This record gives sequence, structure tokens and C-alpha cells, in this order.
Amino acid sequence: MSGHPLHLLLTALGTPNSCFVLGAGASSPEVPTIAQLPDRLAPYAAQLGSFPARAIPDSPLRHLIAPLIGRARVTTSLDEWKAAGMTDSTIAVLLEHMIAAAHWQPLVQYSVFRLLPTNAAVVSFNWDGLAFVRCPQAEVLHPHGRLRPRHVVPGALDDALDTSQLIDGPDSRNWILPGLVLPGEEEAPRLRRVREKVLRLWESALSVTVIGYSFGLNSGLRYDQVWLDTFVEAMKLNKRAPLHILSPDAEDLRGHLVERIKRTINVHAWPYRWNALAAALETTSRRARARTIDELRVDAAALDILARTVGDESVAAYCSREIDERGGWAE
Repeated sequence: MSGHPLHLLLTALGTPNSCFVLGAGASSPEVPTIAQLPDRLAPYAAQLGSFPARAIPDSPLRHLIAPLIGRARVTTSLDEWKAAGMTDSTIAVLLEHMIAAAHWQPLVQYSVFRLLPTNAAVVSFNWDGLAFVRCPQAEVLHPHGRLRPRHVVPGALDDALDTSQLIDGPDSRNWILPGLVLPGEEEAPRLRRVREKVLRLWESALSVTVIGYSFGLNSGLRYDQVWLDTFVEAMKLNKRAPLHILSPDAEDLRGHLVERIKRTINVHAWPYRWNALAAALETTSRRARARTIDELRVDAAALDILARTVGDESVAAYCSREIDERGGWAE
């Protein structure tokens, strides 16, 4: 059992002074990815009672619903036309609401970080701020900005949607989504300092694990090119650090990165969904009474089977059974 391939990943997850790079796949499915966002937003259009009389200006937030806008140009469906008529304010209200709701859910994807070294660094490119709130690691950065937890008041969303369509100026995002970096904005001069800080983390990490992050390679939007370039630069310099890529399409991303960083040694692809693997890790750790990831290596084969067979519904059922409503592990 000691020769199971998964030992390589477990070793990386347990390496001190390592770095974890998180993308939308780390918070999925509770928080939608950018690709999923249009379809998650579209049903709310039925709740909208008004629409601007003039054409809605293009904006970074409107880019997020580009597929809805495209459908509206050729549709005869009133619902699809309404979805394309969301103002910046409405998109911002809905995005913030989805993230706020996620903060009140038990998320095994983040509770599992209790097993990982606390002297590791976490770089999360997610707007949700879940890593900052839930990961116990010493350094947690959100280069794209982060939203903070808030109380979710029943009926508040309906009230907000009553007025959001009346506010179609681009400034509304500044008070609804303060500090978020949207597609097309990540190369702004004000972000140079955080880019330099992340570059230093990647250059010095003893191991790098990319979880559910594609560096914008699978996006129809021009997003994260600067971070792809920064990561490639760091990995060319940090040649001794093993690189592990963890996502359902890990092989594709590995191919892109191998070509860019010009090395194949110690670059590994793991086609797991992070929420499934995290649930498997938590299940195994509790059964073994393990407090760190290192103590799970003897269970690698069973862990692999569990991670590959568990589905989203099973993860949700597991979370509701094992995690209390505050997100802490129930005894």
C-alpha cells in the first residue's frame, strides 16, 4: 500500500512551507464558477420588475453575463430577454448574495485545511473570502479581493432587487462589491504590490498545489493572464518544488503548464473534485483520529476509491451529518 500514487499528493498536502493556489473549483459547487455564473443568475430575472429604457453600457460586471446577453439577441423568450437586462447593480447584488449564503454553509473544502501545515501559504483567487475566514494557515491572500461574511436576512434580497434595476451606473459595484478585481482589471498598477508578494511566495515554496484554478485558460474572458505569466516565471525559478494540479481537468492544465515552464519532472495531475477529496480526507482522518495529513498516508488506496466515487450529493449529506451549523466539526 505504501507505493500507491496518491502518496505523492498526500506528501505535497503535508509539506511545511508549501503553497496552495485556490481557484473556483475549491469553493464549488456552493459558490458558482465564472462559467456557471450566467446560468445561476438567469432564474432571478423573473423577480425583476423594471428595466432601463436606454441601452445598458458595457462593463466588467456585464461581461460576466455575456452568454445571457448573446442569447437575448436571438431569443423570443421574455425570460431570456429579462436576464440580459440586469444592471450592474443587480448583478452585484446577486453575486454578493450567493457568496454571503455560502459563508453560512458547512464547507468541507475549507475545514479540511485544519489537517494541512499551518506554516503553509494559501493564495485564493476567489472573491468569496472563504479561505481568509476558514483556513488556519499563517498567510492567506486574496489577490482578486474578497467579500466579508454578513448576516443573511430573510427578504433582504427581494428588497434589494426592487431597487437594483433602478440603479444602472457602474459605481454601484464599489459599495456592493468593494475591492473586487473583475476581468480586465487584474493588471492595474495598484495590484503590483500583491503580485510581487505572491511571486515571492511561489518562488520560495517547497511544494505548490493548485486546487481548482485554471489561470483563465478555460475562460471565454481575458482573465488571469498576468497571473499565469507570474506563476510560470516563479516555477521556472523554483525548479525543485513539486507542482501538483488538482481538478477534474488536471491533465489539460498540466499540459499547458509543462509547455510554459519547460519541465515535466515533478509536475503531477490529479483528476479529483476538491470537495470529494476533501470529504474523503475528513472521513479518513476522523476514523483514524488523525490530526495531520501525514497520518493518513497508510490509507491512500482506500482514500483514492472514496474520493473517486463520492458525488456532490454524498458530500452535502456528509457535511450536514458531520459538521455543525457554524462550520465546525461536530463530535
